[in-house]
Amino acid sequence: MTSQALTDVLARIERATGVYPEVLREFDTISNSAFLLDLAGSRVVCRLHSVGFGAPVTDHARELRIHQLAADAGLSPAIVHADSDAGILLTDFVAEGSFDAQQLVEKPALEALAACLQRLHALPLPESLGGYSLTEAAACYLRRAGNNATATLAGLASLVGQHESLAEQQHVRCHR
Repeated sequence: MTSQALTDVLARIERATGVYPEVLREFDTISNSAFLLDLAGSRVVCRLHSVGFGAPVTDHARELRIHQLAADAGLSPAIVHADSDAGILLTDFVAEGSFDAQQLVEKPALEALAACLQRLHALPLPESLGGYSLTEAAACYLRRAGNNATATLAGLASLVGQHESLAEQQHVRCHR
């Protein structure tokens, strides 16, 4: 992320919260950038969506509503501020609970992670959030592939569309 882009994001956060945040640490991932910020003495995490796959794969408003359900259930940090249009999500910083690569292959960590995912997937999903279409997701990934899209990938997207009706139609959080 360019320093100007980061400055613009920080200014946007200041307009929303009344406090100009101090960047304590920066993290980059495949699909977003994240920053540990100090916001008037409170530590928060700012996640910026940097990959625009499009809906339904990156439907930020839907993702925010699901995150709020998880936060209300105590499964994720509280939301401090969100701007779906700008792809900004500020959450409380939680120091505990992360796994390193070695822990993720050990049974206690895997059991804890599985238990958390079971609790997350057991949350009732409001009908208003709608379903997640495999066909739409496949088309989204195909668009993202652009010129690299091969006949095999296009054939796979077509196959998903032909057989989506066989999948159980239920409202799900993501991925199906």
